[in-house]
Amino acid sequence: MPARGVAGAFAHFATLVSLVGCGAPTAPTPVAPAPSTAPARTTVVGIEKPVPAAPPALEPPMRFLALPSAPPRSGCALDGPAFAGVAELALDPEGAATFGDARGARKTSLHFGDGSDAAVTAHLELDGFSFDVFARSVSLYLTARTVYQGVYEPYARTLLEARASSASALRIEPEAWHDKDPPVFETKTPWTVPCARMGLVQASFEVPLAEKNLGLAYSLRDAIVLAAQPGGPPIVRLPPRTTVALLRVDGGDAYVEWASDHGRYRGFVKRKDIDLGAGGVGQGYGTGYGRGSTSCGVTSLLYVVHDSGTAHLVGSVLPRTPITFLPLAESRPPAVDEGKLTFVQPPAMLKLRPGYRLAIATAPAGSCRARPTDAP
Repeated sequence: MPARGVAGAFAHFATLVSLVGCGAPTAPTPVAPAPSTAPARTTVVGIEKPVPAAPPALEPPMRFLALPSAPPRSGCALDGPAFAGVAELALDPEGAATFGDARGARKTSLHFGDGSDAAVTAHLELDGFSFDVFARSVSLYLTARTVYQGVYEPYARTLLEARASSASALRIEPEAWHDKDPPVFETKTPWTVPCARMGLVQASFEVPLAEKNLGLAYSLRDAIVLAAQPGGPPIVRLPPRTTVALLRVDGGDAYVEWASDHGRYRGFVKRKDIDLGAGGVGQGYGTGYGRGSTSCGVTSLLYVVHDSGTAHLVGSVLPRTPITFLPLAESRPPAVDEGKLTFVQPPAMLKLRPGYRLAIATAPAGSCRARPTDAP
């Protein structure tokens, strides 16, 4: 074959080889990797740690629940334009889901069931918010004087927890009986009152003092037990360090009264339980103990007297002001000229500390007289 023909053949062969890819290898075209579902990894000081993937945002749907159906309104019902008591509000009749306390409200309706465990349905309006819920507990007021076991009488202002007892009665108990060192009843029988005896707001009745009163108070170191009758069975044990007023002495018994913050306890104790030989003191707070009310026609200077024998001039008493004089105790402060001072009962809103008493300058003879309403 001629030389030119051989060279042309080789050139044609090289062209074919290049067309079919059999020539020298070339760099592959980069291809983007498929996305990986494995968590990303980060390297910290040569140690690879997986980076947790963010959890998806979860928003469960809101659940709107209706209150359980209210029981039939077969018990006591109290309705009024105002409510001055306390109601512990709940979302269920059993009171397991208690959500708040209402201390007073405007228009209020309370409906008790007819059994001791029955729920209380409550409608209360508070500053434009209206609630129709259940009440786990309700505290109400008495509408008239009521005595428990012959020894205890609550004030009109005393809040009493009320629960259903029957279709026409409520079982009540003072809130103060749950405080520290409460009076302890030997037999705590249920205290039930008719529905009409309880109210949503405070009534206006008063718990008067005993008509006969020696005007002396005794601070007791130990607890004492009151009985409703002389020599009768024990009813209630008063807490220690209680100050009682001695009303009268009847043979081996003494009739005493304790004016607590929530009511008056009156009953008989053994005379030996009170150290009468130590001498009592004038009442330490203004509950009106004394032998009757008097008024004077002149202005009287007012003194605070301490048992150490000091008398401080603190003000005056206006003419015709009702005054209750206290009898002298067995021992008097030695530095006080008793001929110039007369001990009086403090006003109702004043509570004196132990060791202090109130006195006025003895008025001129004939200037004071018993008030007509208190005269015998």
